[in-house]
Amino acid sequence: MKRILALCIFVLSSLMAFAELYTPHRYVELGIDTQAGSSNNYFRIDDVFKKNLVIDLRKISEDLSSSGFELDFYTKDRLFLNVNISPKFRLSLFTETEGAGYMNVPHRLFEILGKGYQAGEDATFDIEGYADLFYTIGASFRTTLFEKYGVTFTPAYYVPLVYMEKTTGKVSVASHDDGSLTARADAQISLYSAVSLQKYKENTFKGGDIASDVASSLSKGGFDLSLAVERPIVPKLDIGAFIRIPMVPARLDHKMTMDVYGYYTVNRLMGILDKSMEMDKDYGVGDVVYTTGESQKVWRPFRFGAEAAWRPFGSWFVLRPMIALVVRNPYTSGARTVYPEFSLSAEAALKEIIGINFSTSYLNRVFVQQLGLMLNFRVIELNIKAMLRGGSFVNSFNWTGAGAYVGVRIGF
Repeated sequence: MKRILALCIFVLSSLMAFAELYTPHRYVELGIDTQAGSSNNYFRIDDVFKKNLVIDLRKISEDLSSSGFELDFYTKDRLFLNVNISPKFRLSLFTETEGAGYMNVPHRLFEILGKGYQAGEDATFDIEGYADLFYTIGASFRTTLFEKYGVTFTPAYYVPLVYMEKTTGKVSVASHDDGSLTARADAQISLYSAVSLQKYKENTFKGGDIASDVASSLSKGGFDLSLAVERPIVPKLDIGAFIRIPMVPARLDHKMTMDVYGYYTVNRLMGILDKSMEMDKDYGVGDVVYTTGESQKVWRPFRFGAEAAWRPFGSWFVLRPMIALVVRNPYTSGARTVYPEFSLSAEAALKEIIGINFSTSYLNRVFVQQLGLMLNFRVIELNIKAMLRGGSFVNSFNWTGAGAYVGVRIGF
């Protein structure tokens, strides 16, 4: 029992510590990173560009996984200034925008639309979705404590530019004695903002409104604090832990509400066998309602995890595993979403002049396969990465989604 307890204490103390996982290349550098990607878990990229896309609901119902149809997007742009005087003094000033969105349609809906079921039956399903876009400004400071522990503090001030909390829409399906099938989807979407969006949507804003609204938005932001601790375990292995804790929520006083609907009718459902099935559809957005005074609290996601850097053959080759837990809307109940994240990357570089890297990961509820190239011309460094994305590990290799990353650093 004492040995088990001692082992647990060692593991916990190791996870609370890890020398530099990421060694800087320059004393001072100014950089910009931009990244964007989108994916689903069924349709390939080349399907989207077909002139006549044929949607076979029966085939979709057979091929789609039990998780249903998933659609996502992610974007991040970051501008930063790094000052790396020594391991005891590393300072970074940064500003960034980061957005993500997700939607899920249950598998049972495609099964009914593709294969049908008994006349007179009906069913109701939920469609889940959320989206947000944050602007953040912050600073990161790293120092060394007790000669072994690298500690990084990152306070950040954030403002939600667009925020749609976790929303659940309803889909109802009904079959009829004449062989027809009717499906209807309804969802009330609420977009929260720090300023009213009505004048911008209706194009009635004045010249001075933009500056005034920017100042108003910045005054209603929130605050969070990130902490990372790192320590070398053996000469070739560094491990560490990180956490981001939302401290003060942003407050959004304006809401834009709209009803989104879709209507789908199949006449002659049995015609799917002889290709004589008749379909009709309609979709759109209802009236938009603007309200003011209803304060909505918004937190950036809580994130906690551990990572490591293993250099088995020397500094030119690095393996980086990472695992984390993410909680979106951490201090709410109905809108809270919890999911894991993990990744494994391999990096190889020749004298920090040219390098390649590959990673496989699960981030923001999406599997990502990434291949990158680094070119370092001393004063200028260029990083380019191409990504394949998908709602499942297998689909992330099937061109159901893609993304790209470009990073530029200038300094000495």
